[in-house]
Amino acid sequence: MMKKLDVVIFGSLTRPMGPAGTMRRILKNEEYFVSRGYEVTVISSDGIVDKYDDVQKLFSVPKVVPRKNFLTSIKRQIRQMVKSSFLLSSIFYLRDIKCSNEVVKQYLKYNREPDIVSFHSIDACYYFLKHNKRDVKVLLFFHSDAIPFKMISYNYPSLKGSWLNAKHVRKIEYCINRVDKCVFISQIGMNNFKKIYPHISNERISLVINGIEDYSNEEKLQLNTQVLSLTPQYRMCCVGTINGRKGQQLICEALSKINKSLLDNIHVSFIGDGSEKENLIKYCSDNGLDQHVSFLGTLSNTEIYKYLAQNSIYILMSYNEGLPISIIEAMRAGLPIISTNISGIPELIHTDGESCNGILLEPNVDQLVNVFCEMSDYDWEKMGKNSRMRFEADYTFEKMKIAYCNMVDSIFK
Repeated sequence: MMKKLDVVIFGSLTRPMGPAGTMRRILKNEEYFVSRGYEVTVISSDGIVDKYDDVQKLFSVPKVVPRKNFLTSIKRQIRQMVKSSFLLSSIFYLRDIKCSNEVVKQYLKYNREPDIVSFHSIDACYYFLKHNKRDVKVLLFFHSDAIPFKMISYNYPSLKGSWLNAKHVRKIEYCINRVDKCVFISQIGMNNFKKIYPHISNERISLVINGIEDYSNEEKLQLNTQVLSLTPQYRMCCVGTINGRKGQQLICEALSKINKSLLDNIHVSFIGDGSEKENLIKYCSDNGLDQHVSFLGTLSNTEIYKYLAQNSIYILMSYNEGLPISIIEAMRAGLPIISTNISGIPELIHTDGESCNGILLEPNVDQLVNVFCEMSDYDWEKMGKNSRMRFEADYTFEKMKIAYCNMVDSIFK
């Protein structure tokens, strides 16, 4: 008998990263999920979407690009003050919760009758559990390393230890004691959770490792005909929201500390936008990095893979993560990785032996400077080939969709 699985996510299905990307893949693979007995519907700020064709239509809607004006400048300045202000942090954090709750509130108005509902945020799950009147199985996905409030406190450091912190911890405990499954996308997230909440039985905990689809035949053709630049020697790419957590500032500071002869062999392209972008552009200009750093803005997933292929190394110096899809995309492209030894990242990168596919550092400027100064000492080509092999072995969507359905199956056993 076919079971109905509703997935509720915050934001739009057109978002390039996060749960939206996985949901697009699931809808695209509708035939497989139906063969496993699951009819999947995604509920987001876009409304109800149950066909991949409808996702494609969302991408075809022209986006309104806001004009840069005085008000834009004021908003950016306020956003930059958030980290140091408890009041502003509270306002922005509570706004995030309200937006998440609005999606769930709308979902409840649809009066759907699913067998399973899946959530990707604590706040959305908490709101649902508090207001839902139906008998339904509930899944809760954790996209971080599962240490309560850690990722939130990085975005809003002044909230750490506050009543909002304590309330969030209570929400987590409320949810995990009531949902049918707590699902993790990284081993470290699951391990941390088990240590913090040992009373949650193993039967209610699952691991579903992130995975992405391999290149289509059309994409392979485009990559094979793409003209690649061979200069400078080390062409690096970093994909992600430009904020403090992703470590783009750290990369630029490291570049500013190496001598010109080394710098002339390096170029870094940043893909993404964010609250720190304008500050970072100014920093690069002030420190003579204009010719060595490019800011490409937000690109669609259908474009990002082309830019990855034009580069020779992927770099992500995050301070906090889950299991970054951007690194998996770089591995698919056959790129060696420079990243940080935090959260789920070490699960993706082998640093020793024949399977070595990258370098792991602490999120530290001086450590990165040392790597930049020793670029010629590494076998980047071999590390890139190993990245591609690791992707094929462990991080394809083919593997993920099987694990996903097996996890849902286990709820009914």
